[in-house]
Amino acid sequence: MTGTRSLVVPVRPAGDRDLAQEILTLLATHPSLATAEVFPQVPEREVKAAIDKLASRSMIAFDTHEKDSVFLTDEAAAICETGSHEYRVWEAVKRRGRLPIREVPVRTYIEAYGEGNGDIGQVIGKSNNVVSEVAN
Repeated sequence: MTGTRSLVVPVRPAGDRDLAQEILTLLATHPSLATAEVFPQVPEREVKAAIDKLASRSMIAFDTHEKDSVFLTDEAAAICETGSHEYRVWEAVKRRGRLPIREVPVRTYIEAYGEGNGDIGQVIGKSNNVVSEVAN
């Protein structure tokens, strides 16, 4: 009887664990399993090698599902807490009715980013024609 065999990566590098046997043992009592949850500390390529070994012998069938983990960056978390620079500018203008351009960076950027960063919002706002100077 002839058959095709694919290259099978050795499965033993995960510390003397026989991952193929562990997978079969788990499948004896569970209809399916999510390998990322069952073997979180084992490198993905080693788990994949064990799965490929079992699949090449027609012992299991599997589907691959990618899982994305989404999280906020530090900047996004700060925006969630205090609002974006644009929001803080609009709030300041709303409270005072009118806000001189020189006060915009002082009230927002220095609070958020510290001294020396105040002119960034003014330059960007002027270059995008969003902010213009109005004589009092």
